[in-house]
Amino acid sequence: MTTANPRVATRTATAVYLLGTLVGTVAFCIYKQSWQSGWMLAYDVPAALASYSFPALLLARAVGRLWRWSDAVRLGALLVLTVLTVGREFAHWPTSGHVTCVVAVAVIMAADPRLPKPLRAVYWVPVPIVAAVRVIALEHAVETGLVLGAVAGAVVGVVTLVLTRWLDR
Repeated sequence: MTTANPRVATRTATAVYLLGTLVGTVAFCIYKQSWQSGWMLAYDVPAALASYSFPALLLARAVGRLWRWSDAVRLGALLVLTVLTVGREFAHWPTSGHVTCVVAVAVIMAADPRLPKPLRAVYWVPVPIVAAVRVIALEHAVETGLVLGAVAGAVVGVVTLVLTRWLDR
């Protein structure tokens, strides 16, 4: 679906993407009270930036009339990630919501052909940061949550990647 003026659609989509990412990140860091510890700030900010840019991009594509069927699959992945992180936060599932999200978002976004290549590469930056902070400051060892989070994120990412590639062919 296209709009009469692609420039307006692109500008609107970019504004929605940036604003959604910023608002989501700030809201998450306020909820988690990240400012209380430098380690938590280093852990929460990269994870939140990556995680909230994903729904912001989907919203931007819908607002800018740039939606494709493959974005519906990405929306499904977002719902799965939401269930995984809510389960971690409130049901105390033995996984890392941060690691799950940054790995899944990195796989999904790095493979999105509509994103510029430099932006696709940037989505991998939070993965080692979040993993390192979790190991060094929060858990002091590689533990089950880190491994399960990485595996869950990779599975969500790869399934989404396969489905979106099939729909975009």
